[in-house]
Amino acid sequence: MKNFFFFLIFFLSGTLSATPLPRKILALYDPQVFSKPIDTPIHRHAEVWLNHLGMEVVYHPITRPLPKLSPDFRGLISWFTTVSAIKDPLPYCRWLEDQIHKGQKVVILEEPGFLKTRERKIDPACHQALQTLGIDYRGFFSDNPFYYEIVKKDPSMVEFERKIDLTEGLLYSLIKADPSAKVFLKAKRLDMQEGLSDLVVITPHGGFVHSSYAIYGKKDLGKLHWRLNPYLFFTKAYQLEGLPRPDVTTLNGTRIFFSHIDGDGIVNLSEIDRKSYSGEVILNEVLKKRTTIPITASLITGYFDLAEFKNERVAKLYDEIFSLPHVEPAAHGYAHPLKWEEGTLALKIPGYRFSAEKEIRGSVEMMNELRKPKLFQWTGDSRLSETELSIVNQLNIQNINGGEPRFDKRFDSYAFLIPIAATHGLFHQIYTAAPNENNYTDLWKDRFFGYQEVIETFQNTESPIRLKPINIYYHYYSGEKLAALKALQDVYDYALSQEIFAMTASEYAQLAQEFFDFPIEVIPSGYRIRHEGRLRTVRFDRESKNVDIDRSHGVLGFVHHQGNLYVHLDEGVLHEIVLISDNPSRPFVEKATFWVQNFKGDQQKIVFGKKGWHRSQITLGGLLPNQDYRISSGKMTLSERTDSKGRLTILFPEAENERGFQKVVIEHVSL
Repeated sequence: MKNFFFFLIFFLSGTLSATPLPRKILALYDPQVFSKPIDTPIHRHAEVWLNHLGMEVVYHPITRPLPKLSPDFRGLISWFTTVSAIKDPLPYCRWLEDQIHKGQKVVILEEPGFLKTRERKIDPACHQALQTLGIDYRGFFSDNPFYYEIVKKDPSMVEFERKIDLTEGLLYSLIKADPSAKVFLKAKRLDMQEGLSDLVVITPHGGFVHSSYAIYGKKDLGKLHWRLNPYLFFTKAYQLEGLPRPDVTTLNGTRIFFSHIDGDGIVNLSEIDRKSYSGEVILNEVLKKRTTIPITASLITGYFDLAEFKNERVAKLYDEIFSLPHVEPAAHGYAHPLKWEEGTLALKIPGYRFSAEKEIRGSVEMMNELRKPKLFQWTGDSRLSETELSIVNQLNIQNINGGEPRFDKRFDSYAFLIPIAATHGLFHQIYTAAPNENNYTDLWKDRFFGYQEVIETFQNTESPIRLKPINIYYHYYSGEKLAALKALQDVYDYALSQEIFAMTASEYAQLAQEFFDFPIEVIPSGYRIRHEGRLRTVRFDRESKNVDIDRSHGVLGFVHHQGNLYVHLDEGVLHEIVLISDNPSRPFVEKATFWVQNFKGDQQKIVFGKKGWHRSQITLGGLLPNQDYRISSGKMTLSERTDSKGRLTILFPEAENERGFQKVVIEHVSL
């Protein structure tokens, strides 16, 4: 009883002194230029970095009344593309200044949106707001590079992917930063005595990037490059150094992998043998041969209602696909909308006109007759509204598709990566983590081998910064062409040669959803998280410390990767993370390719349950150095020896795949 009261007092004292960590950023946009937030440069370019830094972006059109921000907001961001986006600058700038006074960090990228005419004149209230931010805007705009020169630059901040070159449309205004600010780019106007200008600035209240210095190029030509270092800039502007970030790329220190198939082309005639359906080729050459990983496969259920596909052969194909224990069923619409806003359809079904209910609820209910789906895979352009997402939410299943981030030789920039999800009202549309083969084959017209280039995106989103999981995403019609099938096999071979944590697409979608409901509190000893779900990784960037396993709670372990600290949470609800400079003297999970539950033990004996796919491997830390340990799991027994640092790596003969958790016992072998 005494111990109970001690714990209760300790818990309550921690609760009373806990401070919620604000993780939301308000994004202001002009709906007269971009009708949807998903088209804004903030969403297309900046949000992926804000997500990576643990921030959730909430969009607000400037044509609506300006909001009162709750304590869970950390700051705001604007990235306007027109000089005078804000028609009435006075209330906007007064509101902006008020947010700064309330402690919100304000980031202004490119056009501030409240300047007047081409000469960039400024309202006094807006001038005052910028001064409060730490910026003195004095005008003297010029787009003539012969009038100015760069006199100071910090390449780590302003030449992230492209060198500063005045011949590439760079602009000038006279701006003086407050002495408390840090200037990363300074230009001098040659026809003025006092022409020194601060163009990229971090202040104690946020940051400012003058027009033309964030991103170079034109997206329609596939030419975009960040000039600004978005990771470094947002970290400093929002004062995020040292803070924990929920991470959707990693589980138990291992990069996440998932694979999903859109239902298109399943009954196309394959050119490989001119007799098989493309779906039969995928079944026999991919699904039946890649049995160590889960693959999510979807159907377009409108085929069920077309007479030409109501036959024994098609029914057998469906049954064979979804009888495979490693295949997760998903729905891919009824008539496959190509454009959701317009209701245009790919499949012509007599008497049917577009209905969001039929496409989503109807297709899921039809799939239920075959196999119950856990996922809805969006079709066509995947440009959705809150209406479509609400239907999926009512069905209590996950959703995915859209976005399709890409980073390769042709699209050679982080600027082509997109965030975790698109927000539609109260709901989140989870994006894929990589493109499908359509993007590499000119919409399935040419270069049918092109999908192998997705490997470049996998590589570029892993190093030097892990930004995305590995996602193999394609259509059944990849079984139509030999070159496409070979490319797909090459992609699988590459992915499975990596160290991966394999999961279903619905598991990833659930994990990604949890990013937006992941409360973190600051407590005297470190951080507290109240969360139970699939998202179990918290990352500390540029952190050399370790996790104090003794004082932490609900933590399986940690690993250092790319100079960052990845912390693995357990399956419980309450987690407390305490960092320490010393090495732990208790066992912990450094890396694992599988789910771990009920992890208990000391340096003499450890017991836990494991469940995973593909290569089943774990590395434990905190054990006795240079000692032998006996590992038992089911009928398997083997021995391994720790290294000089007390690390023990175990490669199990097989994974559980579709089976349940397997108990593992590890015991020190005493001489």
